[in-house]
Amino acid sequence: MRLLFLLLLAWLVPAIANAQRIATIVANQDYDEPGWTLSNPISDAHLLKEALESVGFEVELVPDADEKAMKSAFLRHASRLKAAGPSSVGFFLYTGHGVQSQGVNYLIPTDLHAHTEQDVWAGAPRLDLLMQALQDAGNDTNFIVLDACRNSPLPSESRGIAIGLAPSEKVRGTFIAYSTAPNASASDGAGEHSPYAEALAEYLKRPGLSAEAAFRYVASAVEAATAMRQQPWTESGLRGADFCFGGCEGSAPDVPLDEQIRRELAAVAAAPDAGTSPGSRGRIPVVVIDAGHGGKDTGAVAADGRKEKDINLTAALQLKDQLERSGGIRVVLTRSDDIFADQAARVGIAEQNNADLFITLHSDSAPNPDVTGFAIFTNSERGKARIMEAAEAVGRSAPELAALRRRIDATAERSDFFARLLRLQLDASGFPSLTRPIRQGGFLALNSDTIPSVMIEMGFISNPEDLYNLTNDQSRQVFIDALAQAIYGVFSGAAPPVPEEDLPAKTIERGKPALYDIATYGAPALTGETIDSRTVSAGHGSLPVPSMVRVSVPVSGKSIMVRVNDRVVRKDDAIITLSLEAARELGLSAQDLPEITVEYVGPAPAAPWSRAAD
Repeated sequence: MRLLFLLLLAWLVPAIANAQRIATIVANQDYDEPGWTLSNPISDAHLLKEALESVGFEVELVPDADEKAMKSAFLRHASRLKAAGPSSVGFFLYTGHGVQSQGVNYLIPTDLHAHTEQDVWAGAPRLDLLMQALQDAGNDTNFIVLDACRNSPLPSESRGIAIGLAPSEKVRGTFIAYSTAPNASASDGAGEHSPYAEALAEYLKRPGLSAEAAFRYVASAVEAATAMRQQPWTESGLRGADFCFGGCEGSAPDVPLDEQIRRELAAVAAAPDAGTSPGSRGRIPVVVIDAGHGGKDTGAVAADGRKEKDINLTAALQLKDQLERSGGIRVVLTRSDDIFADQAARVGIAEQNNADLFITLHSDSAPNPDVTGFAIFTNSERGKARIMEAAEAVGRSAPELAALRRRIDATAERSDFFARLLRLQLDASGFPSLTRPIRQGGFLALNSDTIPSVMIEMGFISNPEDLYNLTNDQSRQVFIDALAQAIYGVFSGAAPPVPEEDLPAKTIERGKPALYDIATYGAPALTGETIDSRTVSAGHGSLPVPSMVRVSVPVSGKSIMVRVNDRVVRKDDAIITLSLEAARELGLSAQDLPEITVEYVGPAPAAPWSRAAD
């Protein structure tokens, strides 16, 4: 019996590998109803058509299909499979709007004018219709891929309509893949393609990978790209030998991202020195290094044809090697070869690794070849506002929003801390800088509320001298040395001096103080310290944190130095918020708060570096 099984398996494997492969893609993007149009289905369809054709599928693309065209596409796909015989492999992809009603999935045609649940029943093809047609085709292996879980376009009064798609019953020989989990919505993506389409196009072509494994890799990639906001789902009824889109011979990809991260973290935890770090924070700091651009995204191109993506990657690999040789820091790269990843995926890797610092490396270009120098970007006020707006849009409560604002400010302060230290290291190394080397930018890569993040434009590849510095091994090593020193500096707890032009004017503020509320004590300050009634400390609305100020009471003549370690929102026009100990030394009480003066003196020693608390 075992021999018979092995003979049967030996016959099945080549039969599956050599079977005729037939695919249909229906991509609905431009809907008749105002407000229903999507951004990416057509571009996603072309991307996936190319991927499927590269692994031997005959692909029919049906763009912007109305109800009649969709039903015809279902039947035509099944007819082609039936004609090809039982061993044929089918792949049907739908990308566009899809909804569920009473547990039944409907794929929305471009000509649907629906305002009620009944309108959907009458005018949208059911997924069941496609599955029945495939059963009638009689072939052994079918894949149905549904990137149809965007938010429902129907009016909110359509109460029977739910977002996302419902799970389907398993059908023998059929594998169904959803771009997100049942009853959830998927992202259309901010770039040219949706996160799901990009991942699927990548893993369909990988050799040595079974279909089930390919979709597991797709799920891991999408979860990383969306910071777990989108979690693809599959239901498999496949039987018999493995089917591999890219061929079952060859090497499988690396360990999936989520599993790789778990292994790395477990290895760090098990290491003998896992409890030591430059910052003595109880664990090894994690630095995520992002080599900007990659794959189809070349970035800037120098006059001699050298590409920014390659220059960035070389620098990232060199920095990783330097940090790992020095020890004490765990380094994670967002890419280690020439692959494309969108900004959300890169930020997702930093979030999944619980990064303490995120650095994205870029090279600039300008029409004027005389423009030269590095620049360091931290998050802009607009970028911070976007984080708050997103939280407000999902209904976060007032206390949650206040806590979020506090995290954003704390993270921004740490980002600025690193930017200042890096600027000083690069200046000392002799690298030219722009007139204003520390700047703000609303880049997606910098929009984290917990991870200190900077984008470094290492120089202008349109400038011959900068291009030489970034492509010559010895010159680039000087830049990498400065960058590594700055990274170790932030984890040492040493405060970098503030560049003179960035210091506040040494003017004196006059006004009334406030005292911290009792409930505030014990909460984390912006520096990571605890707000303590027994320390001579304060919070301020705009001064650098930490900094030293001289607080004076003109009416009594008392004057003391106070450490500003927190950022506070002014209330009742108070110019500073004092701790109880600071107020006591000034002879103040809650019942007696006369006018005071506050004079900025300079930066204070920093608290140990830490990631902003959640």
